[in-house]
Amino acid sequence: MVLLSKPDAMGAFDGVRWSTVEEDVLFHVQRYQLGEAGKMFRSFVGSKPKDFRLISRGASPLEIAAADSLEEIQVDADALRQFMVGVAPEQGATVPTPVRQALQEGASRVQSERASDENNQESGATALSQWTSPELRTQLEPWAVSLLENADRMRYVCYALKVASSLGAEGATGGFAGEEILSLSFVGVDALLVSTWMNWFLNSLTDNSPGSNVIKQVVRLDFIGGPEAVLERVDAICETMSPEEAEDVTKMAMMLKKRIAVVVGDIVALMVPNDASVTGVVITELLIRLQPTDAEDMLRRLMDLYSLVPAGHRATLENSDQLRALLDAANRRLRTAILEEYDMPASKKLQRAACRNAKFIGARILLAGTPLGPALAAMHVADLVRTTGCVANTGRESCDQVFNILGENMPGIVDTIQRAMGMSFGLLVLLARCADRANSADGPPVVQGRQQ
Repeated sequence: MVLLSKPDAMGAFDGVRWSTVEEDVLFHVQRYQLGEAGKMFRSFVGSKPKDFRLISRGASPLEIAAADSLEEIQVDADALRQFMVGVAPEQGATVPTPVRQALQEGASRVQSERASDENNQESGATALSQWTSPELRTQLEPWAVSLLENADRMRYVCYALKVASSLGAEGATGGFAGEEILSLSFVGVDALLVSTWMNWFLNSLTDNSPGSNVIKQVVRLDFIGGPEAVLERVDAICETMSPEEAEDVTKMAMMLKKRIAVVVGDIVALMVPNDASVTGVVITELLIRLQPTDAEDMLRRLMDLYSLVPAGHRATLENSDQLRALLDAANRRLRTAILEEYDMPASKKLQRAACRNAKFIGARILLAGTPLGPALAAMHVADLVRTTGCVANTGRESCDQVFNILGENMPGIVDTIQRAMGMSFGLLVLLARCADRANSADGPPVVQGRQQ
């Protein structure tokens, strides 16, 4: 890797000197566009620039790597992506701390933007925030809208009661604990919402519409055998697709990949160890922003990211019984933890609240008049509200309803997660084939991208 030991800040004229040739959720690849004359001039006032560079994303972008060719900078980009999702650099290679900090800041910016932009159906931090649009809610069944509202309340309960801190790892949950168990339960909610939307989507297709038969076959894909088996099945489907169907298939495929993006990103991120959900951000954003002409490249990236999942977790994703057992165990563990908080005697709840209250009062006295004073006062009020709600069992009914719906629909949740995984790979092949048909009058070449 050709990484800068000290990332450089952007210059005042960088918008003129450099042009972006590739964009990722972690960084941009840029090409120097002033030629050799510009390089020679720069060498008089500083170091001579390379032809290509990586810059981080964030409020203050930084140049983090430079190379003489696009191939070299792409190698650096792939290495950094893998580093950010827990894969150690090659022997002897290191990632300087400033570079790591720049990448983490960029990833955090993406996550915060997605969390705050809940009204934008093109990008959302969770599948729950995809459905804020009134139009989209009409595409969900009534019970699913109720689930959505109750799941929002349950998310607040988990945060307010700090449930994650009490969720220890158990054998039944595959070693998952804390925030991972929370995420597993909410992936189930997300999958159920996507499942009811897909029912609407399939019912909206007519048998005589161009490409509807192709899309229906892709939606029925399972994940048995993993990505390689999925690609074989999609190749067979693509053989039956006529050139006239390509445009219609592309439109429908683009709708599907946006709806499944969060479920796929979240479930894969959970299975990649020690990645701080960066994998989920990368996969979700790449699927949401994907254009058909980029599908073949995205297929290779998704295969690479999936290969980071340990073999045991891949086996769980590809096996319905194992995936159901994991989700059932996570839901039981979370439900028990929430009910233990609610069922605690009122006197004990108030006793714990009094201890916290005393700490807040002491801290407020010490920090009065400082910038932290108002923030601490707000935290104190929030804690009192949380305690009052817990004593009054506010939110318990919503949590019960969510877990009851998840339990009743678990086979459908497992089926949707596995279908979403199969579709995420299958749609990329389909989009690549459609792009080939649009650009070539001689027929589509075989899609490459099975090699990991």
